[in-house]
Amino acid sequence: MVAEQHTVPYDPDGYLARLRDSTGALHQTIEAYLAESLGTFRTGNNLASAVMLGAASEMLFTLLCRAIANGFANPADQSSFAAKTDEKKSLVKRIDAVENWLAEKKSQLPSEWQGQEQRQLIRKIADFIRHRRNETGHPQDPPMKPSHEEMYALLMIFPDYYVKLSALLNWLDSKNATIT
Repeated sequence: MVAEQHTVPYDPDGYLARLRDSTGALHQTIEAYLAESLGTFRTGNNLASAVMLGAASEMLFTLLCRAIANGFANPADQSSFAAKTDEKKSLVKRIDAVENWLAEKKSQLPSEWQGQEQRQLIRKIADFIRHRRNETGHPQDPPMKPSHEEMYALLMIFPDYYVKLSALLNWLDSKNATIT
């Protein structure tokens, strides 16, 4: 039996193609951030790579927040969720709001999102990437520099994270304004 092989961050074109093939499309802003992250990773600029991967992850989460807000049937619920997940709010607060929404609406979600494991996994990955981005993207002396191995690991888990959230985004788009 041959194990499935995943494209590695050393092959930026293959990495991005895998994401496009896995999801049908790659959001242009996320692709731009990822391309930058992959390029800087290959040249050993792990600090910049972490910041750009964090930006890609946050953009993905922003898209998810918008899709959830648009999924509500009740305009008041749409506005309330949009206020909780406004882009000016901290990512931690937005992650909390999404996690709470997933728990509250689990009976209406696709089966793979009804269990606690999927929600916890998404939170852990989002937090892991966010922590690295924050540690590298905020001025400090000396700057925190993620290791090559840390960046490799982050870049290897991002595609599965993207695929899972893209599937949820697509489902939400199909449910536009029907979630109660």
